[in-house]
Amino acid sequence: MPPAQRKRRVTRWASRLTQETPPATLPRMKKAAPGPWRFAFAAPFLLALVACGLDFQPHPAPTAIPTRTPLVRLGPDSLQVLHSVPWGTLRLDGLSIATLDGALLPRVPDEVVPTFTLRAGQHTLEYTADPFPSLRCQISQPASANDTCPLFDPPPKYPLQNQNGSRILDVGATLDRLPASQLAALEQAMQARMMVGLGNASATVAQGERYLGADGHVAIALQSWNATPRYTLNTDTTDDGPWAGHPCVTLCETYPGAVIDTTLWTIVAHVIVTWRYTQTNGTVALDRAPAATPDRHQHIRQPFAVRWTGAWEVITAPASARIPTPLCAVATSLLAEQLLRSTAAQELANYAWDGVSAPNTADGCLLKGGLSTGANSPTANVLYRFGLLYAANDTAHRLLPGLPLADAHGQALADMIAALPH
Repeated sequence: MPPAQRKRRVTRWASRLTQETPPATLPRMKKAAPGPWRFAFAAPFLLALVACGLDFQPHPAPTAIPTRTPLVRLGPDSLQVLHSVPWGTLRLDGLSIATLDGALLPRVPDEVVPTFTLRAGQHTLEYTADPFPSLRCQISQPASANDTCPLFDPPPKYPLQNQNGSRILDVGATLDRLPASQLAALEQAMQARMMVGLGNASATVAQGERYLGADGHVAIALQSWNATPRYTLNTDTTDDGPWAGHPCVTLCETYPGAVIDTTLWTIVAHVIVTWRYTQTNGTVALDRAPAATPDRHQHIRQPFAVRWTGAWEVITAPASARIPTPLCAVATSLLAEQLLRSTAAQELANYAWDGVSAPNTADGCLLKGGLSTGANSPTANVLYRFGLLYAANDTAHRLLPGLPLADAHGQALADMIAALPH
């Protein structure tokens, strides 16, 4: 392969590893049990974070695996519903859509979008979903110039399209339509949840162990410290993240149709990961130490499940192949940069990587690389710990010579994580 072509190819791998691909290209993932989270990404795939629960009305969680709804044939009399939330209610002429030929339209695996058939004539449509503004509008079949319902005109390559002349109804349950007080309340609830749901783990930095210092350079611990990862919502309005094509300042929505849980609304937060180091007596030695350098790698997209019960209830997205631990997300971003620099790029083109969190998430994340063909080959182990990436075995050090080789303790930790049940 010519060098220029190889460089372009490696650049594409890196962009996909840093979450710049729409969720329709979700890779095959795995989930470890018990304890650690696992996610897989192969060279041609992105580690994407997605979720957008769309449904007509609240309903209990299914007790059995549902059968797939047959494909709905779309036509000019079809309305697809965009920007709804699971607790919302959609009514046509005063009657619930669920009783009027409502259906779910499967488009690609794991994706659904609500759709229904509009009977001939003029209709009154209503959508309510506190605390969003209510919608009441007129819509007709066939379409009329007097219709007042907001329709969405999708750009090219948008996951939802006007197939066969169908219309896309935008019911408007979006972050930018929330009252300012409710958006602020949601951000506060999310930050509080991060401290409880993500920020409880801590690990020991041994005396003499390396960590990433406040100045972005490698430092050596002069005494034993406790290290706790910290997660903070980004509030800098000039920083919309390092995800080209998917800007996100604080909270953002994902593409429609990707369902993780139809009973919850999943949105994505722009989270900054840092470390807090404390002495054994609890005194803070170093706060907000970087989780990576360059610092763009410590900016991650973290999904949260949300419901409205008169106030915001935020749930940390459960362990999932789609959702790595925050430290594994940082590690993945750092690895992407190493792939760009590697002198073994052509060999790495045939590698798939599998990320495994330590049982105690603060201990770090292991990225395991092997041939994507499944052929037997030495595994490359790359360890993330306290802001730094290490080659945790000889294979990783050969493929990624820019990484320092982990010491005996780091290699033992990597071996322990690698041995976790798949």
